[in-house]
Amino acid sequence: MGTRKWNTWRLDNTSSLWKDYSKSPEVLERKPHHYFGSNVLVWKTSEDLLELLNFFTEYSDKNRRQYFGAQRFSLWKIHLPKDAPYNIDHYEPIVEDKELIGTWCTEEFTAWMKGEIDIKLTG
Repeated sequence: MGTRKWNTWRLDNTSSLWKDYSKSPEVLERKPHHYFGSNVLVWKTSEDLLELLNFFTEYSDKNRRQYFGAQRFSLWKIHLPKDAPYNIDHYEPIVEDKELIGTWCTEEFTAWMKGEIDIKLTG
């Protein structure tokens, strides 16, 4: 039976461990972008999607009884730098290169839209 040498490990000097992925084609092809969110009361932009989602969720929770329009919001990814100017029409950014991430609403708002409940709107 032979003996095993335990200290025969060597450093594998390959570039894969130290590769700079910031220069990869996938990263270099990324367009500058930011996120845009809105409901009927407020709109907001951010470079952090989670921050924007949390803002509108908290805003909805805080204002849903006083302002029915706070119960629904939409988020878009805008393929422009955050400081780029663009118009907003009917709570939507007016730019050619955008992606709708999604629209969120409360169950009460969904039931009202389906006609299942009647809510008296006051202005």
